[in-house]
Amino acid sequence: MNTQTSNPITASATPAPCACVPCEIPAFCRTSYYTGKLLTARDFSGEQSYHIDKRRLHNVSLHGWGAVCGLKVEPHPYCPDLRIVVKAGLAIDQCGREVRLLEDVELQLPRPAAPPKPPDPCPPDPAAQAPPETDCDPPPAPPECESLWVCLRYCERPEQFSPAPFDECACSGTPQRANCICESYCLELTTQEPQCLTEVEEHKECGCDNCADLYESILDQCKFVPCDCLPLAIIREFVPGMKVEEYMIDNWKHRPLLPSVHRLDRIIRCLLEKTPRHHLTHICDLNWTHGSVLRCHEFFNRFVAHDRGFEIRFDDPVRGEGINRRTFQAMVVHHPGAPDQPKRMEFAPAQVEILNDMNIRLRIDERYARRYLDQHNFDLFITLKCDVIVNLHGIPVDGDLLARLEGSDSYFVDAPTGNGVPGGLFESWLRVESGNDRPERS
Repeated sequence: MNTQTSNPITASATPAPCACVPCEIPAFCRTSYYTGKLLTARDFSGEQSYHIDKRRLHNVSLHGWGAVCGLKVEPHPYCPDLRIVVKAGLAIDQCGREVRLLEDVELQLPRPAAPPKPPDPCPPDPAAQAPPETDCDPPPAPPECESLWVCLRYCERPEQFSPAPFDECACSGTPQRANCICESYCLELTTQEPQCLTEVEEHKECGCDNCADLYESILDQCKFVPCDCLPLAIIREFVPGMKVEEYMIDNWKHRPLLPSVHRLDRIIRCLLEKTPRHHLTHICDLNWTHGSVLRCHEFFNRFVAHDRGFEIRFDDPVRGEGINRRTFQAMVVHHPGAPDQPKRMEFAPAQVEILNDMNIRLRIDERYARRYLDQHNFDLFITLKCDVIVNLHGIPVDGDLLARLEGSDSYFVDAPTGNGVPGGLFESWLRVESGNDRPERS
């Protein structure tokens, strides 16, 4: 384990180690003042603890815990095989205590094992040794990869020691007591996985089929996460003595996040700006059945003869600028005569018509159909690129055609379209099979 501690003020003559402090928040009890009361050090310490514990409970219960900003772990720009850098930032640990890094901190990486001992200047007689089993030396073992965890802890550092002649706890000599306690931090590199990873990953996922259950969990008792540290990052595939690359450091997956209210406000405003404020337009009706199988004469009678075609209806008026033969298309996939023959695909020549501001139609050229589709087996894919078709408010049509269940187990795919996101590629298809009956001519 490699540990780096901070020293936010000038080091004293008798430095003390950075000590972790208990996490428990006791029942609140404040000092009661009255005229003539004798105050001791315990009274002032209790007054401090009262306000500190109040703030900790506020932080962890109303806001949570995690990295607030910064604290990104990066390879060292000049010595990536020796050090990593933890950027300055702020976090609130699982006990509700603020942990600050006022400047970037370099953290020493584990070094390779000690080199082998030099050869013996007086080796034994080779003749007395047994002959080797093979003439080839075994290849050197590859270096072992391991994962390193970068962890942050809240610590307190006693500073500015001075004589305390009235210290009753002193056993001998002149006692020294700290004049102030500096709130500090400890950075650690360890191969031991932190205890709270399961809670962190569960917090980042919804975990509920019904979002109302997540809100109603407010009635549950407050849960304090038993975590031995605040994980910042994991360095994967680390080999002592080799460079740490950017791709090896994961700052996201296992790091608990606690964005500030200001940052959340900016995110919400951004989402509101990107989210359409008007009703989305959908495809509400088709004049064919998605996924159906037709005979050739049925296909010609319904969609080719008498200038018929494939019609789409919207539930709101749309603008016609984006509706043309590049956005509304019919692709034919010919079925080969033998299984080992490749399939042939082509876009059918067609005319696109805007019947009105809510209805459009695609008509496949009849001469092409008679010549290349009559008495053939093929699939017909009808596509409409809704990303570039907008309604009167300038919002793209929500055109994704989704499968649904009707009742308990009845599967179907049909209009209306929509997944709640503007745009999308509407795609539907049907299969046409050749039959003995010739298509009806008209």
